This record gives sequence, C-alpha cells and structure tokens, in this order.
Amino acid sequence: MKHMRTLGLLVLLMGFTLSAVGCAASEKTPENEPTPMPTPMVVVTRMTALCIGPLTMVDGCLRTGDSEASNLVVWPPDFEVSVENDTIRVLYDDHEVEVRLGQVVRLGGGEVKSLEAFDERTRQQIPAGCPGPYWLVGSISPVEETEWPGTSADLVGTEWVLISLNGESLIEGTNITLNFAASTEPSRSEGILSGFAGCNAYGGGPDSGPYTATDEGTLTIPRIAVTAQLCLTPEGVIQQEVAYIETLRNAAAYRVMDDRLEIDNAAGETTLVFARKEEFLMNPSHLVGTEWQLLSWNGSSLIEGSTITLAFHDEYRLSGHAGCRGYVATYEASGDDISFHWLAMTGDICTGSEALLEQEGEYTTILGWATDYGLGEGKLEILTARGEVLVFEPLPEGADASLEGTAWALAAFIEEKTVEGMPTPLLMPTDLLAETEITATFEDGTVSGSAGCNTYSAAYTFDGSFFTFEAPAATEMACSDPAGVMEQEQRYLGFLGDITTYHINGNQLRLETGDGRALVFTAQE
Repeated sequence: MKHMRTLGLLVLLMGFTLSAVGCAASEKTPENEPTPMPTPMVVVTRMTALCIGPLTMVDGCLRTGDSEASNLVVWPPDFEVSVENDTIRVLYDDHEVEVRLGQVVRLGGGEVKSLEAFDERTRQQIPAGCPGPYWLVGSISPVEETEWPGTSADLVGTEWVLISLNGESLIEGTNITLNFAASTEPSRSEGILSGFAGCNAYGGGPDSGPYTATDEGTLTIPRIAVTAQLCLTPEGVIQQEVAYIETLRNAAAYRVMDDRLEIDNAAGETTLVFARKEEFLMNPSHLVGTEWQLLSWNGSSLIEGSTITLAFHDEYRLSGHAGCRGYVATYEASGDDISFHWLAMTGDICTGSEALLEQEGEYTTILGWATDYGLGEGKLEILTARGEVLVFEPLPEGADASLEGTAWALAAFIEEKTVEGMPTPLLMPTDLLAETEITATFEDGTVSGSAGCNTYSAAYTFDGSFFTFEAPAATEMACSDPAGVMEQEQRYLGFLGDITTYHINGNQLRLETGDGRALVFTAQE
C-alpha cells in the first residue's frame, strides 16, 4: 500500500473537556422573566486535548492552518512568546521551544469557541481583528516529518500486532492484534476495528468497535465491546488486557510509517506501537477440494494413535474428524484471511480417553480463533488470533476409506435450520435418535442396510461425478420405540432420492444433495 505523507489540522477531544465555571455578577431580574445564564469562563489545564497542524500567519493572525477557519493560537498569560522573522520562541514552565512558521507542531490545550469564554488576562493576549475558533495552548512541541501520519485510507484493511504497550513489551506467550475495516453500513462514516486483546476478542461491529480516523492523523474510538472469557495463564494476561483496552480507548492520534503503526494519547505520548501483520499471497480457491491431516499445533504432536482431518468441500463448507468425533463447519476465506463461522460435532460422544476428548475440544476451540492461513510446499498452516499455529499435511493416499466394501453408519443429517439472530437458515447437523442406528453398505451398484427399523436396499449409479439412487425397497415392520423412529426412517429413505454426489475424507462419507444438504456417515470398525 502506498503511504501518503500529507498533514493538515488535527483536533481531537477524546472525551476530555475544558473545565468551565460560572463567573457573572448577580442581577435582579423582572418577575416571570428567565434569569440570564452566566458566561462560562475557561480554565484550561496543560493537557486537555491535542491539536496537530502547521503554524501559519493568516492576515496577521497565528493559526494552525492556512485559512480563517483554522484555530487561532492563543497563548496563556504565563507563556513568554517572542517572534523574530519566521521564528517563534516559547518559554513556559521549564520548557523552551523554538519553531518556525510553516512548521507542523503538536499543541496541547483545548479548543474554545467564544472570545467571551476567556478570562480578562487571556483575552488581552488575543490580537484585535483575529476571530476564532480559538486554541488555548497548554504545551507546544515540533512534529518531525518522520512523525507525520498517513491518510485514513492507510488504516482500512490493515492488520497489526502489538509490540509495545505504554513503553513495555508484552507478557511472554501473549498476542494482541488490531484490525481496521471499512464500515459495512454506507450511511455510517466510521470504520470498524476488531482484534484480540490477549484473552478476549473485541470490536468487530459498528456498535462494538467503531472508529473515526482523518487524513490529518486524528483517531477517535468512542467505545469498544469485549467478550468476557477468563484466562488464568499466563500470569498477568487479564491485567495486561485491561490496560490495553483502556489505552486504546484513549487513542487521540495515529501515525502509519511503512510497517509500523503508532498511536498517541491526548497528551501526545506514544502509548501503543504495532508492527504490520505478515501477509501471505493466497488464493482461497486453492483450498477447495483439498484434504488435510493435522501434523502439529504449536510444535506439539497429537496423541499417539489419534488422527485429526480437515477437508474443504467448496468455497464455504468443510468437514473432518476431530480425533474422536466428526465435525462439519462453514468457513470464509479472502486473501490470506480465514474464519470459521460455526462448527458442529456429529455422532455420539465417543468413549475414548479423557486426553483424547480434551484434544478434540482444544482443536475445535483453536479453529474458532482462526484468522489467517498459508498454503504451499505441501502443507497448510492455520494461524489464530491467540498466536497458535496448526500445521497440516496432505491426507496420505489410501487413507480414505473405500465407498464399496465399507460398512457405514449414519452420524448426522445436515439440513437447513433457522438460528436466532441469523438472517438466513444455516446448514446444521441433526444427530440420530438415541439408541437408533442407520447403516449403508455399497456393493456392485446396490446400497443396503438398516434404516433404523426396517432393512432396505436401493440400486444406484455413479458416472464419476453424478450420483443417482433409485427408489429404495424396504421391509414393512412397524417400530414404536424410541418415539419418532419411523419418521426418522422415512426422512432418511426420502433423502436418498435427493443425493447427487459423494465425498470421502478419511473415515467420513458425505452423501450430498444439490442444495447443500447431506448425510454424514462414519466407517464402522
């Protein structure tokens, strides 16, 4: 991305306000007439807000811009200011600052709209014929060219990793990220920020993470919503997260310098320093049709004898085996970004070891934190917001079970379901009724098995890409236990007539319809 080096006026009041007190003589007013409101007097502390801009002389008035609409610089009575040619010398407190006309400066203090708001001593410092708005200076320092911000467009679509929080490095083993995106609502001018704060995710929506950035370098973050997960390790991670969110809320200005982002507070202090997140040149279409086997996460191997797989069926659906049970999920990939929107397990909870169940839970949780991927050189890497790395290798040849000659047991129906809060139905799994079993064995163009109560068989053809089942024949037993078993059987047999293709990934078989519904089977041992 090309970084622009432009700079204009920067004014931000990030929740900081000028203190105001009433100063007016008491006067008797006629009965039933409103009492006049006193004119507020401004009392400005040294650092109330921040203004960055070039010092210019406009019609004999010193301003922070090149027009009469720019703020007029107002010096407090205790500032000693001298002007010689184009040089301005300022003495205040223990500071001595020298700047030039045309130079970009950082002014602490605050904006004042009305001349009447100043006390008498300060009003005397304001040249006659120089209208507001006014900037009452609390501090002044020059801004070097290397400190200039980029443009607001430099932030949109960028992803950053925090390297310094209030001048300190992060706790070892923690990861904090910040992402900027354009608003999804055309009527809103704000962008949307999101990220990972070390334990919890934050932002991500127009109400949970809005921000406003200007080409002049202002950054306003009115509110940040954070999830509420508790992390006990590493020690201090929650305290670090709280400090980060509070510091981000207090952002007032930003600078983008190549692969570095700096954020200042209203006092002009650099409180957050980020490095640009490494990007991979990826084409998401290259994921479609691939099958993978997990090799390691964070450098650790899987439990001996366990296998975890991942298969991308199309541009938004995937499935796999988590080491104990199967799973199905939807995903979204763009460039090198990837996210899994929902994931559901299929089949009964297995009776494996506790360690195997913990591994399955950890794996599916990690997928939920996925943010990026890298594909190449015979491996797939999935990276998470928490800093984890899943490394996959291609599923070995011969690892897939054979359609014919394998006894398959149905694990779940994949059908559309309405989910509260979602605009459209989702394809989600429905497990079989407890204590029921549906099986299928493919042999010489015929599939047969148990439909849950009755046995069945049906002829099928497959031309290499298209699957067709003829109407199944079944015995005519009636079963009442468990309740609903006959309805489940009819649903299954009717489903077969809609099947158009199949996929086998490891020990999982998916019989799929043209509209995305599916029957998910696992190979029986």
